[in-house]
Amino acid sequence: MASREQTRARVAELQDSTDYKPDAAAPTDVGEASDVDTVAAQLTLGSRQADAITRALSRLDSGSYGRCEACGERIATARLQALPFATRCRACQEEYESTRRRRRH
Repeated sequence: MASREQTRARVAELQDSTDYKPDAAAPTDVGEASDVDTVAAQLTLGSRQADAITRALSRLDSGSYGRCEACGERIATARLQALPFATRCRACQEEYESTRRRRRH
């Protein structure tokens, strides 16, 4: 597993990348619904990612970082490198998403 310092650096990098920064070339007339919807979606996604990153830092401090919240097994290093704020192993995440899809239909 990555060292604590490497993980914190990667999480901080992702946190910085989730800050909403309006594109200078973006239209300034936000009167159109599609522009407003796009900005709202970006803000929502950024907020969710920031919350996930904050929770990951808390897990890092408590020593539970890298453990699946569903089954308790270790989350694969490759998964944590790609998604440092992952809370579930791949198998449990797939089951979680499958269950959510079934509930929506």
